[in-house]
Amino acid sequence: MSSKHDLNIEDLLSGFDSMKLSALRNAAKLSPLIKERTIGPDCADLSRREVSISILPAAVDSNDTTKENDPNVSNEGPSSIHGTPKSEEKKKSAPVTTQFTAIKHSDPTDCTAVQSKLHQQELERQRLASVQKALAERHNKIRLADEQREAQLAKSLHEASLNVARKVQDSEQRLLHAVREQEKLAQAAAAQRQAQMEEENKRLNDIQTQLKRRQEEMRRKAQLIETVRQSIGQFRVGTETFTKALTVIGVQHATKFTNQKKAIRALQKDFEHFYEQHQTAVKQLMDDPSMKTYRFNCQKAINVPVNAISAVNREHFIDKYSKLAALLSGQNVKAGDGMVSINGHPLGRTYCTMLLAKKFVSQADTSISSNASAAFPVAAIAVALWQRFPDFGRFFLAYLHRECPYLVPYYLPQHEGQSQEEFLKTLGYRFADGGVLEKQDQYLKRMSGLARLYAAVIVTVPRKDDPTPHPHGLEYGWRWLTNILNRFPQPDICATLIAEFLQTAGSELHAAYGKQFLKVLRVLQGDYMSALNRIDTGGPKARLEGLIAKILTEGRIERPEGIMSVNFW
Repeated sequence: MSSKHDLNIEDLLSGFDSMKLSALRNAAKLSPLIKERTIGPDCADLSRREVSISILPAAVDSNDTTKENDPNVSNEGPSSIHGTPKSEEKKKSAPVTTQFTAIKHSDPTDCTAVQSKLHQQELERQRLASVQKALAERHNKIRLADEQREAQLAKSLHEASLNVARKVQDSEQRLLHAVREQEKLAQAAAAQRQAQMEEENKRLNDIQTQLKRRQEEMRRKAQLIETVRQSIGQFRVGTETFTKALTVIGVQHATKFTNQKKAIRALQKDFEHFYEQHQTAVKQLMDDPSMKTYRFNCQKAINVPVNAISAVNREHFIDKYSKLAALLSGQNVKAGDGMVSINGHPLGRTYCTMLLAKKFVSQADTSISSNASAAFPVAAIAVALWQRFPDFGRFFLAYLHRECPYLVPYYLPQHEGQSQEEFLKTLGYRFADGGVLEKQDQYLKRMSGLARLYAAVIVTVPRKDDPTPHPHGLEYGWRWLTNILNRFPQPDICATLIAEFLQTAGSELHAAYGKQFLKVLRVLQGDYMSALNRIDTGGPKARLEGLIAKILTEGRIERPEGIMSVNFW
């Protein structure tokens, strides 16, 4: 048991354990030797005691105190416990005294020194606390820096994962886009292959269709040829029968019919001889290379006004007629940027007259076949030119009969040794390259235009300023109608021509011939249609049958649309 003056070292050092003050340790070493209080006014006078200095440890040396106060030097090492080697030597040499000797404590500043020492210890404690605070702040900064670094690292890892995900997504998108492009290319290639297959199939179908069409055309052509041959035979039989009937009636009538038949054939031959004669005459001009520009200018001087013929107004109409009349009169007329005259070559008049007549006839195919009313202004100028230039009229009829011999009317026979193609050409048929025969509806459409033009010429009223009579008036129309009815009908063509002729010229013929015209229509409705029904069942025959029934029922024929008035020009 220690006395009441014994100091509890652990309690004393419990508040300063972190500071590790060497001074307190030294005081603790002295406390067993000192039993009285050393602080206060009533403290014992230790100066009178004799204390051996040798018992004081060398640790109270100022150098040791400095070392102990140094935070960089450990106070718990071997040197602080046992002292320096030099201290050990002093301990060995100094005698140890277990009893305090009388020491005279005559220094009054010992307490002050102790207080100063404690004050220094307090300052040291504060300094250590400041150091600990700085270390704590530094630790917090390091912790914050670590947290920031970890957060930055986490952010970087997150961004890296996002970049990786984005790159993966981009790669997937590019892969998906590439797959889609490949699919599109595959679909396009498949569509192209399908289109090629369809095109090839279509081409094969077209070839098969063309072959079937050609076979059908050949079959129809053969049937047509056979029908023509049969018709010719029937016509001959009918002619012989009719001739015999006329013989029974009287030789005079038979002779008259035979003479009329011969006259028609002579008329056809006359037109053919006239055409061939002048065609040969102008061949020299047509084959001359040096006259190419002249021929071109003549064609331009004719084609431009003829193509512009219409009844849009009186001034326009007269202008086209005046230009054509001036050309045939020998005047210089405008042809494009230059001038031309029929006097530019000895054969210029014949060439231009034939060219003009042929151009008028060609209007039947280019415009009149599609527009019936266009026939009347063309026919009016043709009649006016025919009045002044009779050769023009003869060439006009020659070209007209060459294109359609049924308008004579005359059925051309097939001569011995004549090919089928050549024979059909004489009937007005056309052949394309390779010898392909035109379709029947195209042929009938062109023949319709020619019939309209011819009928329009017949009913045209001449110019009031020209006293020359009509060169080819209504009497020619009456003659054609009666002559065509005296011939055995041909399928398609006869019904087509008669229907177009009646629609164009029927009203004027009815006005001129009255009841006689209606009698002719009754013959047409009776005997002629009966004969036609035996060989024809097509649309033209039905159309003609309906037209005749309408006229006879109403007792009149409507005037055609587009016919020109008497005082138009």
